[in-house]
Amino acid sequence: MHRGYALAQDYLARGDREKARQTLAAFLNLWKDADANLRLRKKALELQAQLSR
Repeated sequence: MHRGYALAQDYLARGDREKARQTLAAFLNLWKDADANLRLRKKALELQAQLSR
């Protein structure tokens, strides 16, 4: 697992949704050109959607 994704999950578990959102956004920015079928990228996008609610 990539540390950016894991860090975002940790922030979310601690209740810091804004920090989780920022960390995840940075992670996804780095992975923006990655294969859309990569499982980790899909999971990160799902988490991003969760944080947007």
